[in-house]
Amino acid sequence: MTLGSTLMSLGYSDDIWRARQLGKNGWYLPEQFTAEWDYVNYEPYSEGVTDIGAGTGTAGFFSERSNIWAIGLVMRCCITRSQPDRPPYATPVPPKGPQMGTQGYTYGGELRKQFFGGIFGRDLCRLVSQCLMHRPLERPSLARLRQDIAAGVAANPLSPDDKRWVRTTLFGAGNPVPQYPIDPTQAAGKKVTVQF
Repeated sequence: MTLGSTLMSLGYSDDIWRARQLGKNGWYLPEQFTAEWDYVNYEPYSEGVTDIGAGTGTAGFFSERSNIWAIGLVMRCCITRSQPDRPPYATPVPPKGPQMGTQGYTYGGELRKQFFGGIFGRDLCRLVSQCLMHRPLERPSLARLRQDIAAGVAANPLSPDDKRWVRTTLFGAGNPVPQYPIDPTQAAGKKVTVQF
């Protein structure tokens, strides 16, 4: 059961439409911005008769996989060191093996380039790209994410240098705050001149 179908069963069909406006520009979900909204069977005087939340498309299909999209978009921004694309654009996922056509569309297509795979690992880039698939049902589930992440961590254990970096950078005391422009030898209350 999805959030969309739950809202529909409770008589909140208008809330699904309002959910399209929640969020920040550049960070919207495909469930919010897809062109499918132009073809949704919805008429405000039909007492909520609609096909939103039926699970057949993308428009209004909010679920746990909507959160997976958000996690994937944050990871994509960290990897590429850039803001989300505005407007967002999807790229086809190339087919595997002899089959024809594509395997869907992702908003993380640039992660499949050798440049990012060489730095961050092909498996991580592929996983983040899958989190950014256009259709929610094509994104990995939370259980699958857990399995893939555990396998990635097991295959790439932390080195002693990595552990030291985590300990000092993330959990260390950090550097003391500099006292400039006030000289620490000056008496309290003494007038200070700042030179530019």
